[in-house]
Amino acid sequence: MKTKSTRLLSMIAAVAAALLMSLSAPITPRAWAASAGAPKMPPVLSFATAAEGTTSYIVGGAFANLLKKYLNVKVAIEPSGAATRWVPLMAKEEVDFGIHCSYPDVSDAYYGLAGYQKMGPQPVLGFAAGHIVPWGLITNDANIKTVFDLKGKRLYGRIVGQSLYERGVPTLLSSAGLTGQVEVLTFPNINEAARGLAEGRADAVVYLPMIASLLEVSRTKTLYAVAVPKEVVDKVNKIEPALTFGIWKKGVSFAAQDTPSMFQGCGMTVRESLAPDVVAAIMRTVYGHYDEYKGSHSVLPEWTAENAIRIHVTPFHPGAIAYLKERGVWTAAVETHNQELIAKRRK
Repeated sequence: MKTKSTRLLSMIAAVAAALLMSLSAPITPRAWAASAGAPKMPPVLSFATAAEGTTSYIVGGAFANLLKKYLNVKVAIEPSGAATRWVPLMAKEEVDFGIHCSYPDVSDAYYGLAGYQKMGPQPVLGFAAGHIVPWGLITNDANIKTVFDLKGKRLYGRIVGQSLYERGVPTLLSSAGLTGQVEVLTFPNINEAARGLAEGRADAVVYLPMIASLLEVSRTKTLYAVAVPKEVVDKVNKIEPALTFGIWKKGVSFAAQDTPSMFQGCGMTVRESLAPDVVAAIMRTVYGHYDEYKGSHSVLPEWTAENAIRIHVTPFHPGAIAYLKERGVWTAAVETHNQELIAKRRK
C-alpha cells in the first residue's frame, strides 16, 4: 500500500516526464506559427502596379481585398507604371510590393545593371511568380504573318530604360536572324505606338495585346497577330528566361487563329527590408484564400503557390522562402539556384 509520500513522489515523476517529453518533441513550422505571436504589420501596405485596368492592377486589387479582410491592414494600390518608376520608391521604403510583367527590369535592378548602374543594386527580392501573357508581335499589315516577315519593316520595339525592350527585342531579332534588318523605333508609351500603327508610322509593335489603346485602334484599323515560331522563342528563352513560348489563343485580342508567340511572365517583387514574418503572413493569407480570388479575373487562377517559383531571376525574400517551404514547394534544386543568384551579385 502506497503512503502519501510515495504517491507525491509518483506525481512529481509523472509531471517531470511529461515536461521532458514536451521539451524533446520536434517543433514543426505549424507548431511554431501557432505559438508565435502575430507579426507587427506596417500601418499601410503599398502595392505598385501598372495602369488601372491592366492585369497587374487587377491582381493587386484582389490581394488587397484579402489582406484588408483577414489581416485588418490598410492597403494602397499605386498605379505607378513601369518598374523603373517604382523600384526607386521601393528603395526608399515608400513601396512594399511591385506587381509587374517585366522580370528583365527587376533582374537588372537587383544586380544594378543597365538603367540601374548609377543607382547600383536595388533592394528588390522575389515574392511570387504569377501568370504569363503574350508579349505579342502586332501588325497593321496583313502580309506580315511571321517574325521573319519583319525584314525591312519598322518595328516599335524600344522603350528607353526598360530592360524588357532594351534586351528582349534585340534578342528576338538575333534569334530570328534579323539583326540589322529591322528598323527599331523608340516609343514612349503604348498609346503613342497605337496611334503610330493607326497612322502607318510603323508596321508592327511588340507589346501586351490586351491593352485598351490597341483594342481601340482595332475598331477602325485591322490589327493582326504575328507568329513567332517555337524554335525562335526557345533561343530567346536561353538568353532571357522570363520570355517563354506559348500559344496566343484564337479570339484573344487580334488573334484570328491560335498563334505561336512569345510570352512574358508577370509576378510580384517585395522590398528586401520588409520583415520576414510579415512577408510570410501575407503569402499565407493570400494563398490560403485561393478560392476567394481565383475567379476574379482570367489570369488569377495561375496565381498559386505551386507557380510561385516558376520564374526565378532574382533571389526570393526569406519570408517567402519560409512559406514556400511550409507548402513543400521550395526544393533543394530551387535553393541551389537561389544561392547561385545571390552569389552572382557578390562577384
